[in-house]
Amino acid sequence: MAELYVPPPFALLTQALDQMAATGLLSASARQEAEWPCWAAVHGFAHLVSDGPLRSAPDVHRRRLAEATVDAIIDGVCAAPPARLRWPTPLAHVRIER
Repeated sequence: MAELYVPPPFALLTQALDQMAATGLLSASARQEAEWPCWAAVHGFAHLVSDGPLRSAPDVHRRRLAEATVDAIIDGVCAAPPARLRWPTPLAHVRIER
């Protein structure tokens, strides 16, 4: 099996989350796979800045929004975990209109 390449920023994120869990800032249940929503949020924001509506925003505005994004991510992963939808979920009760 080929070894999975982990980019350095992702490794730093994973280490930071592990340290948060080790010091009690993040519960063990909240730590589980928290790197993925964190990574997705940061990359979504990066896309808004590089190719989206924030690309022409002043740097000071983008920095403020970046800090707010990181704060929201931290608040989200540190909050009590909500009931999570687990896949696969039976969709027999869902009617799809065509």
